[in-house]
Amino acid sequence: MFRKHWSLLAEHQDCDLCPASESASHIVLRCYPASVIWVAFHMDDLACSSTDIVHFIYSVERAWINSRGVHILFATAAVTLWHARNDRVFNNNRWPPSYLKRYMSQLLQDWQHRAKRQADKDAITSWMYLMN
Repeated sequence: MFRKHWSLLAEHQDCDLCPASESASHIVLRCYPASVIWVAFHMDDLACSSTDIVHFIYSVERAWINSRGVHILFATAAVTLWHARNDRVFNNNRWPPSYLKRYMSQLLQDWQHRAKRQADKDAITSWMYLMN
């Protein structure tokens, strides 16, 4: 928002939680709420060491044996983290780790109902288990 000259909404380009410039990669990979999610999937080191989101997804696809549905996991994590960020910035509401996990688990459940392949449904079930 700062780069778009929306100074009434954002007076600086820094993250409001940590001393870093706010970017999509920072929000989804490195900020504290992101670490809550990526630790649950044992991907926190990979998230922190990735140069950007594309590098992270590429690395996850190479590292995970069953990477076919990883795009679902990433999408639900990104949406969760973006909603948490917006609620924090616009409404001054900070989501505790338990709420982040519950929110993401609900999104995963929504995806599970829409998934066509049983393998995707099984993967989502295991991810929901890790979020609890």
